[in-house]
Amino acid sequence: MREVFCYPTGNMKRLASLLFAASLIAPASALAAMPSDPFADAVTQTSLQVLNPQNAIGAPDQVYADFRQKDAFVKLDMGAGEEGTGNLTISFKLQRVGAGYRAEFMDDQSVILQSSGDVLPTGQASIVVPYTGSTPYRYVRLTSIKDDQWSVDAIEAASVVAPPAQNPPPAQNPPPAQSPSNRGLLVKLPDDGNPATDFDTAVYEIGADGMRHAFPSFLVYHSWYPDFDNVALIDGPNLASYALGANVTVRPGTYLVKITTDPKVYAVEPGGVLRWVPSETVAVSLYGSLWAQRVIDVPDVFWKNYVVGPDLNDQAQPDGTVGALPSTGEVSYIKNATTFSVTDISDYGFRSEYFAPISSRLESLYAHDGVLNDSDLKYPY
Repeated sequence: MREVFCYPTGNMKRLASLLFAASLIAPASALAAMPSDPFADAVTQTSLQVLNPQNAIGAPDQVYADFRQKDAFVKLDMGAGEEGTGNLTISFKLQRVGAGYRAEFMDDQSVILQSSGDVLPTGQASIVVPYTGSTPYRYVRLTSIKDDQWSVDAIEAASVVAPPAQNPPPAQNPPPAQSPSNRGLLVKLPDDGNPATDFDTAVYEIGADGMRHAFPSFLVYHSWYPDFDNVALIDGPNLASYALGANVTVRPGTYLVKITTDPKVYAVEPGGVLRWVPSETVAVSLYGSLWAQRVIDVPDVFWKNYVVGPDLNDQAQPDGTVGALPSTGEVSYIKNATTFSVTDISDYGFRSEYFAPISSRLESLYAHDGVLNDSDLKYPY
């Protein structure tokens, strides 16, 4: 799991319905015996000198927890019933040559079973730390042993304890198999009641690829959905049965974005493509005089979720823009400087709060091509 935002549990409605919806998400095979997850499931302890420690949870995705100085540490939980029994792979990135690590393997009582460390090699994205103990390790504590900075993406046990066999429930209507029909389902873990943990606040969307995609911030989530009414609860094993995919990016046609360390402002197009808005004149032409109210900051660590495309100009609004044509008032979607009429904005999850002003000048530059018919636009993945 990656950087998450605080999910407002008080907004959940119809808990029984949500639990039922979550039960539909599990593949039929999950009802027999779930495969163990070799990655860390949670952060149980960390020092203040580790930034974004939760980024070390889950499979590698090039989103990192950063060790800022010597003795900074993070203690990761492999999960109950998912204790490691083999060597440990650490996926990492060097911020400065000379950085070093210490890995401590611990049992379920946090007793250290084995400890080893070394200087992190250059030119590599991962290392394998041998584990020779006979007792499975529940926790791994990573510590920076030098002031040189480095980052960890994920840890992975080469093998884990065998999951206990489970008897299937009495035969009822069979649950649906995992398939693209689950696309668009919003899921999260139940609140564990511990305010010191945040892994249970992450909200995911199931994509057409059968993977779960995390929303890295509230604003990213809000660009797609106005509330949390349709978020279903799902247990850990069923959630883990969906491989972790790429993070969700800001929905095209909603916010303008910038990185916290650079004042350049970008529009977002489908696929997470960034289009630089090169001047205030262009911004006003495409978004009106209140364009600056659309701008949000994207943390540096999530900037890599996007790719930079060609700069914008004042001749066409970016793909994904939605607004009303001044000549007819017809709500239209813009793609490749062409407008497509939208008969019902709810079909695509468009919201009027994000409509962009389409000027008469821009409308005169656009081609027009019938009614919008692209169901993929409703979902991030």
